[in-house]
Order: sequence, then C-alpha cells, then structure tokens
Amino acid sequence: MNSRKEVDAGSFLIHSVPPGSTPLSHYGQQLSSAVEGVEDEYQIEWNAEDDEAMETAELSARPQVRLKLAGVAAPEFVFPKSSYDGYVRPLEIFNERTVLKAFFDEQEQEQEQEQAHTSEVFEGASRKRQKNDEFHQIELHGFSIYRPESKNTQSGELAPLHFLCARSANNDYYFDGILVDENSRRYVEKVPFTVLSIGNYLDTSLHTVGDQIWIRSSQYNRREVWYQLKEPAPEYREYHGQFLWLAEFTKHFVDYLNVVDNVSLRHFRQQFYDWAIELHGKDTDFNCWISTYGHIDFRSVVAANFEFLWKEANGVENGLHKHPIWSEIDPKRLTAVKEHRSRVENTVVTPYVYECFKRFPFGEYFNVITPSSKVLASRRKRGLNLDLTVEKCPSYAENPDESLSLSSNTFGCTTRARNTGGFEMLKEFFDENMNLKDDEQWEQARIEAKARVARDKFVGPVILTPTRLKRDSYGEIIANKPKVIGEGDVVAVRKDTQSVWKGESDLWFAYVQEVRYTKKGRQFLKVIWLYEPSDTSCSTMHYPFRNELFFSDNCNCGDGVLDADDVLCIVSVAFFSKPGESSAEYFVRQKYNTSDASFVSLKHPDFKCVHLSAPELSCMEEAKEKYQIGDTVLILEGRILEPVQLVAFEGDKVFVRRFPRRSRDYRLEQKSRPNELVWTEDIYPVRPEDIDRKCLIRFYTEEEKLSRKIPAPYNRDGTADAFFISSREVFNGFRRELIPLSKPFPLMNQGFDPDETPSRPMMNGMDLFCGGGNFGRGLEEGGAVRNKWAVDIGKEQIHTYRANLKKPDDTNLYFGSINDILRSGLRGNFSSHVPEPGEVDFISAGSPCQGFSNANNRREEEKGLRNSSLVASVAAFVDFYRPKYALLENVAGMASKKHDRNVFSQLLCALIGMGYQVQQFNLDAWSFGSPQSRSRLFVSIAAPGLKLPPHPALSHSHPPGKGDRGIGTGANGEKYGRRRFEITPFEYVTAAEATNDLPFIGQSRSHTCIPYPDHRQSCTKNNLKRILVNCVPVNPRQQSFVRAVNSGRMPKPQLDNYAWGGGGHKRSLISRSWQRVDPNALMPTITTSAQPACAFTGALVHWDQHRLLTVMEARRAQGFPDDEVLIGVASAQWKIVGNSVARTVALALGMSIREAWMSNDEDAPSYGAQRVVIETGLLQHGARHSEQPSLVEFDSTSEQNPDGLGADLVTDGEECVAYSKDSDARKRTMSALKRNYQSLEAVIFETSSKKGKLSGMVSTSSIV
Repeated sequence: MNSRKEVDAGSFLIHSVPPGSTPLSHYGQQLSSAVEGVEDEYQIEWNAEDDEAMETAELSARPQVRLKLAGVAAPEFVFPKSSYDGYVRPLEIFNERTVLKAFFDEQEQEQEQEQAHTSEVFEGASRKRQKNDEFHQIELHGFSIYRPESKNTQSGELAPLHFLCARSANNDYYFDGILVDENSRRYVEKVPFTVLSIGNYLDTSLHTVGDQIWIRSSQYNRREVWYQLKEPAPEYREYHGQFLWLAEFTKHFVDYLNVVDNVSLRHFRQQFYDWAIELHGKDTDFNCWISTYGHIDFRSVVAANFEFLWKEANGVENGLHKHPIWSEIDPKRLTAVKEHRSRVENTVVTPYVYECFKRFPFGEYFNVITPSSKVLASRRKRGLNLDLTVEKCPSYAENPDESLSLSSNTFGCTTRARNTGGFEMLKEFFDENMNLKDDEQWEQARIEAKARVARDKFVGPVILTPTRLKRDSYGEIIANKPKVIGEGDVVAVRKDTQSVWKGESDLWFAYVQEVRYTKKGRQFLKVIWLYEPSDTSCSTMHYPFRNELFFSDNCNCGDGVLDADDVLCIVSVAFFSKPGESSAEYFVRQKYNTSDASFVSLKHPDFKCVHLSAPELSCMEEAKEKYQIGDTVLILEGRILEPVQLVAFEGDKVFVRRFPRRSRDYRLEQKSRPNELVWTEDIYPVRPEDIDRKCLIRFYTEEEKLSRKIPAPYNRDGTADAFFISSREVFNGFRRELIPLSKPFPLMNQGFDPDETPSRPMMNGMDLFCGGGNFGRGLEEGGAVRNKWAVDIGKEQIHTYRANLKKPDDTNLYFGSINDILRSGLRGNFSSHVPEPGEVDFISAGSPCQGFSNANNRREEEKGLRNSSLVASVAAFVDFYRPKYALLENVAGMASKKHDRNVFSQLLCALIGMGYQVQQFNLDAWSFGSPQSRSRLFVSIAAPGLKLPPHPALSHSHPPGKGDRGIGTGANGEKYGRRRFEITPFEYVTAAEATNDLPFIGQSRSHTCIPYPDHRQSCTKNNLKRILVNCVPVNPRQQSFVRAVNSGRMPKPQLDNYAWGGGGHKRSLISRSWQRVDPNALMPTITTSAQPACAFTGALVHWDQHRLLTVMEARRAQGFPDDEVLIGVASAQWKIVGNSVARTVALALGMSIREAWMSNDEDAPSYGAQRVVIETGLLQHGARHSEQPSLVEFDSTSEQNPDGLGADLVTDGEECVAYSKDSDARKRTMSALKRNYQSLEAVIFETSSKKGKLSGMVSTSSIV
C-alpha cells in the first residue's frame, strides 16, 4: 500500500470559524473540528494600507485591522488514514472475502442448529434487489470512503457518496471500516464497491431516510451482500454528514416527482417546501433536516446536485425521468429552451453599420444584408416617429466579397451629394403623367401633386443640395470677411496652432451669442464653440455625415473675447436640422457636453452660455425648487452622506428628521442590513448647501423583513441610494429602545413601490447576449424595462436566464446566434422571437469582451476578431429596431486606440449618426456595493428629445489607491468619461464583509455546502496543487506562490512543477499566481474561468482557508442575489458569473433609466413635431430665406433656353424641374435634367401659360 506524508504549512488560522457562523447540526459541518477554548489570546496589529494608498485614503479611510488568534484548526484529512505512515489501526486487518466466508459459515451453523431457514428480506422501495432470497446485510461502522488510485486528479482521495456513478470518473470506490454482525467486529481496508442504495423512497408516510442506506459488496456476486452504513470515521464525518442531508432531500425529491405531475424547477421555489411541511412538519428529525438548510427555495439544491438526483430518480421504475425538470437543469438534457442552430457564420450587419465598421480588421467577417422593401418601410416609419436619421439603403449581397462599395455620401446630403430620394420622387411623377394629353387630366394631376407637397410641408423625400463656401484648388476655404457680424451667426476662424487641440480641421467654428463694440466701433464676439466630430469623443473615426457640427458648452467667456477681424467668413448652418433637410452647408442637431462627453438634443436655451444666462438661484431657492416637504434626501455630515427627511424650510435653514442606521448606530450588525434605518423624532437644522441629492426610503414591516419579502432595490444594502425602515426609536425612561413599525406608517414621501404598476407603461426590452441574465434582471429591477426578448448562444446561460424568470411565458427566449435573429428580421421573417421594428423600445447588450480584454493575448486571431465584430452587430440591432433607449456594455479595452483605430469611437459615430443622444460611463462595480475590482464601459443612448439617463449616483466609496481614470483622451488632450470621486453614503464593501456569513468549508473537499449549494470550488486540483495552496502563507496578507518561494516555504515538488515560463512577470514579486485575496480589500475581477496559476488573474486563493474562491463567493462579488439559481456544473456556473455585468451596477443603471423614462412628458408632442429648423448664414452666399414658396418667371421657348429652363433661376450649382402644359416641352425638360444635372433642388408644382411663357411656384421653402 502506498503511504504519503502530507505537508500542511497553513494549519494556523487567524479565524478558525468566521464571525456569525454556527455548526450545522449533525449533518457534518467540520467546524466542530476547530480547536476551541484557547486560553492564551494574542492580538496582532496589521496595517492593511500601504504608504501609497494613504494618498487617496481621504475619501475612504478605514481603521487598522486587529486580528485575534481564535484557535488552531487541525489539518483536514484528504486521504483515508490507512494511506498515512504511522497510522494505528483500531483492529487487526482482515480480507473482505475472509470476513464474508466466516460470516456465511457462522450463519449456516446457526441455521443448522435452529433447523430453520430465515432470511431477513430487505425492502428498499426504490430497488428490486431480492434474488432467490440470497440477500445479506452487515453493518459498517467507522468507515471512510475514497477513490481508487488512478491518473485522476483526485486519485486516492476521500470522496462523497453522492458522486458515485453520478459523475464521470467516479464509477467505483473503496471503503475502510469495521464490519459488525451479532458475533464479531472485523476491520477491513480498500474494499471495492460500485452500488449505493437508499431506502424509504415513494413512501410519504416515512418522514426520513433514517439508516436505510447501503452499499453493495463487489464480492460474492452469487449472493447479494449489502453493508448498512452506520457512523463514519472522524475524518469522514464531514463528507458523510453532507451526504446524509442530500439523501434526505433526494427522498423528498423523488416522492414529490412521484405524486405531482409535470414537475418543473419553479415548483421548488416554494411549492415543494409547502408540500413537505404539510406532510412531515410534525416530525422532529424532518424539522432538524429542513432547518439545517434554512431556506424555502430549493432550486439551487436541485441545480447543484442534478447528477445525483437524476441517478436516483432513474432507479425508480415510475417514469420519473419524464418530468420536464430534467430539461431545465441537466446539461446533457437541456431542452427547455429550443435550440436554433446557427446558419450564419459571419456577423450580420446592416449596410449603414457596414459602412461605419468596414475599415477594422474584423470587417472581413461581416455579412451585409439589405433590408427588404417591407422592412425598410416599417423601419422608416419608426425612425420618423422618433425623429431619427432615415437613409436610403443601397443593395448589398450577403457575401461581403460580392457587396457593392458604399460611398461616404450615401447616408447624407454632404456637399455635392446626389439627391437620389428627390430624383426618384420627381421621376415617378413624370412617369405617371408624361403621356397625359387631356388638359383636365393634367390639371387634376397637378392639383394632386400640389396637395401632396403641401401636405408634406415641403419635407420628405425631396432633399436639398447644400450651398458651399468657396474654396481654392487645394480645397481650402477662401476668406470672405463679412462687413457685419450679428448675433446668431456662425463664423469660421483659423485654428490656433499653439492650442492643445489636435483636431483634424484647420478651421474652428463658433456661434456668436453676443457682439460687443469698442468706442471706435471695433467688434468683439462672445461665442460658443461648435465642434466637428473629430473634436469630440468620436475622435478621427469615420463619421457618416461630414457636414455635421455639434453645439457645445464651451464658450470663450473665460478666455477673452474673439476679435471680429479674426473671422474668415460666416458659415451657413441649419440648427435643429437632420441630414438633407436644409441647403445650408452644415447642420447642427445635437450639443456636445465637454464635462461628460455626452451628446444631447439641441435646445433653445443652449444658445446662451451659463455666464450670459439668468443669474443662478441661491442654495435655498434651489432647494425649494428641487425638493418638497416630506422628501427624503442625502445630506453631507462630515465625510459621509446621511439619509434624512425634509421637515421644513425656515429662514436660511432646512429642518430635517434624522434616520439613524440600525446596524451602525445601534450595533445590531448581525440582525440588520447596512441600509436599514430607524424612524425617530429627532429634528435638527442643516444648511441648504449640505443637501446633496434625493434618496429612496420605504417602510416595510418586521415580518416582511424577516421573511425576505422586501423587493429590490430596497433589499440591496444601499445600492442606488435605496433604504428601508421597519422600526422606530422610543424612550423607556432614559433607555433607548427599538420597536417594530406597523401600519399605518408615518407620513413621508416614500420611494417608488416596486410591487405596484408604474404610472407609465414599461418599455419592451430586448436583451442581447443575455447570458445568465444578471444584467437584464438588474435593469428590470429599476422598474422601467420589461425584457420581452432575450438571446444567447450559451446552453447553460439561456437556461439560467429562464430559471430566474418570475413569469417564463412573458419572455421569448432564443437559444441561438443573434446573427440568425437579425437576418430573419432584415428579411421580414418576423415571429415571436423576431419582433418587428416599433415593437422594441429598449435594447441592452453586453457583447463578448474577449476581443478587447487585456487578459486575452489572442485578440488578433480569428476567434478574437469575430468576437470583436459583434460590437458592430449590436449597432446593427439598434439601426434595425431603432429603440427609444439602449444600453451597451463592454470592457474598457474597447476604447483603446490601436493603429489609429478605436472601436469605441466608431461605435459612437454609428449611433450618433443615426440621430441618437449618446453618453458613456466608466463604472466601477465597487462604487455600487460590489466587493470586486471590476470596471466596465457603458454606452447609453436615447432617441431625440427623450431624457438621457443620468450618470448613476455612487453609493459606495472608492478603496484607497484608486486614482483618476478615463475612457479615452479627447482632441484637447484631456480625458473624457472620467472616474467620479464624490462623497457617498456607504463605505466600499470588502471581500470579508461580503462573505462573512458563508459557512467555513476549509479545503472544500466534500464539494458540498448545505445552506449554500454553490459554495463550492469551480475546479478540482490534484494533491500537488493542494499542497501548494497550503504552503502559501495566510499572513501577511496577499501572499503568493512567488513570495512563498522567496521566503523558503514552498516544497521542491511544487517548485519543479511550476510553469516558470511565460515571461518575467510570472517570476516577479508582483505576480498574482496562486495569490491569496486580501480580505480587507476588494476581490479580483471575476473572469470566465478560475485560473490560479495565471500571473495576472491568479489572485483566487482564499485569505484564510486553503482553497480557491467558490462559485458562491464569485456570486457575491458579482452581486448575484442568493435566491437566484445557476444551471450547469460548477465550472459552467463560474463562467456564467464571470461573463455577467455586476448586479449592483445593472440595478443602478436601471434606476437611472427609470428616472429618465418617468421624467419624459408623455402628453407632450414628439421632438420631431416640435422641431423647427433655423438657418443662418445663407444671405452670405447670394441666397435668401423664404418661409413661403417663391414665384419665378422664366422663358420656356427662348432661343437661349430651348429646353424650357430659365437662366435666371438655374444658376451655378442649382437645378430645378419645370412642368409644362405642352407634353413636348415636358419631355424636353426631363431630357435636359437627365443630361445636364446630377441632383434636384426645386419642385415647381403650379404653372400657368401666357404668351409662350411659363410661370412656376418653387417649393424649396428656403433657397431661390
């Protein structure tokens, strides 16, 4: 027999039992193995903040951490004691065959003496084991069960019984133990067995399994020999205790499937619990069993143990395998959501999106599909309703190699762009009426045409060719200094070569908001700068409209006035115009806010900067305008924000009601949540400038709190500034007491009620790349979005999404590629899974980040490029569906600039070009309550005129050492999308604080935790790696493999087997390979797989226990609520968690979207209906503005103009159409148009003839 001497360098633990943890009855938690009652108590001071971190500690200071030596934890046994040198066996070793032979010999002698053949019949309700009455039972005491020696990573290790024949490579086990019959006790070792049997199935009158558990001997095949399991050996107590609990659950699970039809996972949310309590609630053993779990919802238990449950249920010949639950939880049988196998390999995009992204390396993986004519009409209608850009799409083949090449002028009316829409409309009219000879028919057609144009108010498919500033042969604008500059003009000046601005253009544009004169009549201008796309966060990427400018919030008030002599010329600009609506050279429809790099719809107040606007309100006036008596707000007290209620405005003071925090101010941490407040009668005054912002506070009863019925956001520990109150403070003499609140509650303007129907219908959402749904559900919890469609290609992911839906039938789940969804939509093949444009109000998407993640060193390979191309797919969905709102997520690496290409900036170009308001956020998970170092990039968009969601308020502070960080660098050299630093109502949450209620599981060798089924490691390590973890010191904190090597604590086998390659980083002291997490800091970023050997992402070792972080700890890092379920094996669960958006961030964004959505005026006209185009600068180019159609006279028969086109009308660069009563004249006119002109500018729709001359009314509405 092989023997081993085990090295365990980490036996001394600072905390053998986490605060608040308690042993879980007799079901086998190993906490009882910790040494208790240590008389000597040592106190160690450890400063967790280094000198560099102290520089930023002002915002988030924490006291020094004091550690107490609470005891010494005995090393856990990973192998049976029989495999160790020096083990003293309890009895002499016998061979199993010898023991059984002696047993049968004694039995035969007794039978002969008694002359009676009796064979105790074992009645196992779930098995038919009896064969010729040859069944024999022997008790097994003091046993340990383990795996045989093999090449498996867990070779020879102790094993839980519920893995036997349920998981791969677990088909046969060994046991050591004492076989006991009436006459003898014999010790055996390494006895093989392959069959486990559990009794009492299908009999609901039996409350528990009891001792009805056997394993079958592999010896004596002629006779069935069963060993009945009694008490385990001490080293196996943890394994067996947890197995016993699961065996009890399996009995009730099987019984439930036997008596209830069509059992699905949702039955285990509460119905299973109610059924079990009704049947067995009076039994003491049952109550002990169910209280060990401590929850009503058993879905996570089912999902975590699906293999064992399937094995046991299949052993019962009652057709239990036919229940739909197996299609919801078993990865081998996941069919609850129908799979749609992908028929499209390349990324499907629209022609518009292709034009935007085709220059990137992943452009070769695009599949460009032109929408059908029906889809185009539907999409155009949706775009016009939301006042978005509506362009005409050219045809594209589905193979990009066969696609037409798009010019940059296709999508807008840039200088000298061809006006295909206007040409086709006029051509259609001529084709319909060219052969009309009857005067009455022609007159009727003319009247109909006039009515059509009048009805459309001269806006529609007729697009005007813009005027253009004069340029030289090099394309440079020729200076044309104006004599007079007035307010409202847009001027162009030469770029300041000494400026930090690095934009592409040599000109700067400015809007004149005020003109000032010196005594000598010299003009100086107060201006607001207009930005070209390259001056914004769009950077130098391809922008669809070259003649679009953006208003800004950047004026020259602080820089000195602009001298009018520096003006090159006045520029023609159309404000509030969409592409092609005006003949001005430039158009402006949005404002660029330099403070947060957001693009918002232009409004009339924007034409005056803050310095020239109305004077600011005082702090008291502003407070009265923003808040009402009874509102709940956050006020600044010291270096933290405190929640209060506004009671009165008196003089220069605001009187507020104090709301102490129950956990902090009453020292009830174990019984209270961080965001639980207490109602008091303490009223005190504060300054109005101390009021920071509103917060949400609601009343809930103590019963609702204890039964966990408080909904989001009030049950999320302060995320989104949400609090709740369930008690009030009273005084009993001089003693302060807390009593539960009861209805009716005190008067207060409470936060919104999530259980009530909102005053405005929620938006219908589409959740792309939905994963397990952490992002989508967080947004839904904000109360403004209801996801009706969800798409993901991952099997476990889409089934996890389904498992957590409260109403599965309300969401159409698509298990397949988003490429197939979009292709079907573009072709007009709509269905329940493929909605039509106009049905989708909101899109959320967290596209795969592997193509941009710094953790992926294969980003430039095909797989990485294909992942990157999916960003364009998200843009294509927005282009196709034109939602009211959308929210897109990815890693910050998407904004990195490589080879003059920036995917993030190009995405902005595409979205802004469609007409959307856009802003970007760089959000840190810890700022919203997640105990994780995770930063992500978000792009939020809204249709014109709708309220753009504000930046989510930070509820939790930054940890020490977090510095300034931005999304990118603008043309002025400054960062945009910067990390915010502000005072918050909560401190950041540490790794220890987020997980201190989870049970102590040591090395997690049993892979089972009763109250938290996901509290298990996502991967198993062999003995070599296990010893490596044990040898990484617990203190000082954040020790790693390399540091352990440098301190001489790593054994030679671990040194020899370590992968030292991969560059110098893996050998350096900053390497995170096999590093322990700092409990007083944040957890590392949870990625898609646990790779502790990685030098960059390997900080995954628990701070006190000798193991990796568990799935449950990863869930806590990502903010997954404990009552949600994950589908799949542990590694698949970890992947789902790592691919998710942190729930706290999603909830904060959902609340931000709610704020924007609810603030929109539902009764107000649409933005497009209110929008009036304002043109300026046209007089400088020989053109004049005309609000009414203008009359012009021209000769239709003169020798100079035989084709009937008036020379006085058709000047350089201008074209028009003339209708003649004479059909021959009409034909000559059309021929001249086709021969001489490339675009159409004016439509003459009313004509009269007099002496051979034709008068016409021109419907340009702007230029004549």
